[in-house]
Amino acid sequence: MLPEQAEFLLYKASAAYPNQLELEEETVVVWIERLANVPYEWGLSNLDFHIDTNDFFPKISNITRYDLQPVKNNDALRLEATQKIALLDHWIQTDAPAPDGYWENVRKKIWGDRT
Repeated sequence: MLPEQAEFLLYKASAAYPNQLELEEETVVVWIERLANVPYEWGLSNLDFHIDTNDFFPKISNITRYDLQPVKNNDALRLEATQKIALLDHWIQTDAPAPDGYWENVRKKIWGDRT
C-alpha cells in the first residue's frame, strides 16, 4: 500500500476511536512501514471489520491479518476437496493403500516445510 493510504487508515482508526491519544509522527512512520506490503483494499477491509467489532484502537496486526480475507476460488477448492474425499472412499472400499508419497504430499500441503 502507498504511504498515503497507510496514513489514511491510521487517521480513519483515530477518528473511529476519539479517545485515542494524539498520534505522534513515530506512530505514522511505523504504520507506513508495516503496512507497505499489505494491499490497501485488504487493510481497509480489516480496519472496517475491527471498527465494527472492537471497542479499542487497532494494533497493526489487526490491519495486516489475513484470516479475514475471503478465500479465492472457493468453488475450485470445494471441488478438489470433494474429489479427494471420493478418492479416499474408493481406497477404503477397495481396501487399497494410498499411492506412494500421497500422505507425505498431504502433510507438506498442510504444514509446509515444517514437520
